[in-house]
Amino acid sequence: MKLRPDHAQRGWEYYTQQRIWHPDGELNLNGMKYNLNIYAEQTGVKGPVGAPAKYVDQSFINEAIKELRKK
Repeated sequence: MKLRPDHAQRGWEYYTQQRIWHPDGELNLNGMKYNLNIYAEQTGVKGPVGAPAKYVDQSFINEAIKELRKK
């Protein structure tokens, strides 16, 4: 995004302090469910959208968090 480091830091602090983003980067599956439903309504998708876990592979973030916690 070509942000200055101080701008990136302030943005990260804002988003994590306001709980917009989880500090660990984890995805909120409940929030994802709402996003999927809104997307389905807006695009006219027919049938059940399904559970968010159907679309999300959290193994990468889980592995990254595990590695960071070792340090």
